[in-house]
Amino acid sequence: MDNRFWTMFSLLALTSLCLIYIGFRFYRLNYINDTQLGYAGAILGGSMTLIGVWWTINNQEKQRREDLAMQYKPILSLEFLNETTINFPVENAVLSFSLELKNIGRGELMNISVEYTQYDKPYLFMISYQKNQMIFQGNTANMLINISKVPNLPLKKIKKSSGSLSMSEICPIDTKDEINFMFSIVFNDAFSNRYVYTYTIKFDYKTSVDTKRINNVSFNNGVPHVVLNDLVQQLDTTPKWIAHISAPKIEYKAK
Repeated sequence: MDNRFWTMFSLLALTSLCLIYIGFRFYRLNYINDTQLGYAGAILGGSMTLIGVWWTINNQEKQRREDLAMQYKPILSLEFLNETTINFPVENAVLSFSLELKNIGRGELMNISVEYTQYDKPYLFMISYQKNQMIFQGNTANMLINISKVPNLPLKKIKKSSGSLSMSEICPIDTKDEINFMFSIVFNDAFSNRYVYTYTIKFDYKTSVDTKRINNVSFNNGVPHVVLNDLVQQLDTTPKWIAHISAPKIEYKAK
């Protein structure tokens, strides 16, 4: 039993005692007779019983909805669809990657929206997704995130540009940049309960090097020359920004 039950019980008990006291006072002052006092007691008892039954049914219905909401709760899983690759130093104007939203719970994931700070100087974040969509159990939806470096762009122009910027306003992203991005995915379940999943994404610049492919290293006038072993399969050595996503911080608000 929660605090609301005891609050209602205390209120009903206090109201009943007050009415009983008033009834007996009226009876002793001869304002009402025995029959009228009996009728008043019957009406009071019936009213208290009716209120108690209503409270019990209402509480049971609410508990049933809460149980069903837990049983058919949507659960959001977020995964990267691609690794972000940037070719330095010319084509690194935009950091772009896709995320896959998957419902691994038993209930529908409804009315999806994304909350984030669009502009956190010097970076501009743009998220593209289908608003207010529904994801059923086992189904997925995609979300595209683009990040640009715009150190000299004021917030007023960001709001007016609608995501359209000229290349002269965008600066290259280099390996010294520290990009941390936080956003929240908000959705409802079939019972109109609200969920907020908050994620933090951090980017690291890495170049993969397969040391097993190196056969030997020689130097010519101080310049290293690497001789590779062709018997070992070559790995991708393209510079990449690797995104690391945190476990979600989950907030739940019942209707």
